[in-house]
Amino acid sequence: MMAVTTTSGYVTVLDWCNVALAAVACAVHLLAGRRGLIAVRWVRYSIAFLAATYTALYLWLILGDITVAEWSNLVRGIGPVAWVVVWILPAVLGLRVARKVDRHIKGDT
Repeated sequence: MMAVTTTSGYVTVLDWCNVALAAVACAVHLLAGRRGLIAVRWVRYSIAFLAATYTALYLWLILGDITVAEWSNLVRGIGPVAWVVVWILPAVLGLRVARKVDRHIKGDT
């Protein structure tokens, strides 16, 4: 993997991929929040905010004066929030919406 030495250590193509993909995730979830289901809008905006945060943090790692170890120690605390916001909440809300749709179709509303 190509690496460039900076004051913060090694910046790799993988770091730039993380910046790009986090920025795309932010944009997609902002759009989904505006045009998607109202019931899950707040989750889409929460994911967009988290993706924007990761975009900024990876840019800080690449362009800032911080070591990878220092950066990692700071960013690890976001992990538990990401697990809930990105991986758990959308699935839970998807199940709730599916249950409501099933009830509506069956006439149990």
